[in-house]
Amino acid sequence: MQPFAAAWPKAELHLHLEGSLVPATLLEISRRHGCPHGLDSLAACQALYQYQNFAGFLQAFKLVSQHLLDPEDYALALRGLALELKRQNVIYAEITLSIGVLHWKKQEVAPVLEALEAERQTHQNLRLAWIFDAVRQFGAEVAEDVLSDALYWRERAPVVAIGIGGDETRGPAAWFEALYARAAVAGLHLTAHAGENAGADSVWQALRFLHPERIGHGLRAMEDPDLIQYLAVHGAGNQTESPIWLEICPTSNVRTQCLARLADHPLPRFWQAGLALTLASDDPAMFETDLNREFSQAAALGLLPEDCRQLARNGFLAAFLPEPDRAAYLRHFDAVSLQSSGK
Repeated sequence: MQPFAAAWPKAELHLHLEGSLVPATLLEISRRHGCPHGLDSLAACQALYQYQNFAGFLQAFKLVSQHLLDPEDYALALRGLALELKRQNVIYAEITLSIGVLHWKKQEVAPVLEALEAERQTHQNLRLAWIFDAVRQFGAEVAEDVLSDALYWRERAPVVAIGIGGDETRGPAAWFEALYARAAVAGLHLTAHAGENAGADSVWQALRFLHPERIGHGLRAMEDPDLIQYLAVHGAGNQTESPIWLEICPTSNVRTQCLARLADHPLPRFWQAGLALTLASDDPAMFETDLNREFSQAAALGLLPEDCRQLARNGFLAAFLPEPDRAAYLRHFDAVSLQSSGK
């Protein structure tokens, strides 16, 4: 990554707290609880983050989540992530919390959120917001509980959106149509993972049933020229009132083997087609990446420095921020990024 780009103030919008847990911290948490799942060495924790496909990644994510047994575990995870974000010069992040997993583990949400909020408030010069995630394959009933949590906690914490992640092939978007409609009426923003491990039709279904403002990944849109055209028409470059953003995560897509190699990534094609794109690290510890490295990947795929600057700027354009705050962030970004590029 070029030094001037690493110095840009950045926003990260597709970032899972559980997937940010580095092996050393995972080991610390495991030992605190007596190594209930056998992760008793750094090598074992590192080996957990090596998998051959998307299913293997989901199993690893599940096991990491099973180690987060009390509120302090979650606070420790956030502490490490916040320090890492500040190192990368990220000044705003929307962190996805797997609230659906909390319900699956039968953990109380309130103590976890209270611990996370206490930790969040200790980090100056880093603004954090929460996206509550309902896991697709857990079904609509659990997702209803997640929506209820989001509506309750948004009065007490910066909960900005609801989303669905997990396995698209086992949790079709249609299951969540009514839930998303209620969330929208209630004023929550809407995100959805789609087109990651399932085809372009999964993206169409998300658009048809959920009406998301942002789509996590959207990778498989590359299979359908009509979908690319639709997303381009609804891209930010066409001055669309409510553009549909794709959160692009190149390293993630290769590490989960949703793509065989980085060179196959459609990021340049999407960019040239005029799609509204942001860049993110997804599960940075589990993929051995960070946001700065993702900009290096974008450059390796052929995006020019000015393209990368606009891609970074898009992070603030796509963020779920009040307009005055967005404008202030954009002014700050423009001043710093233009100065660092010598303009």
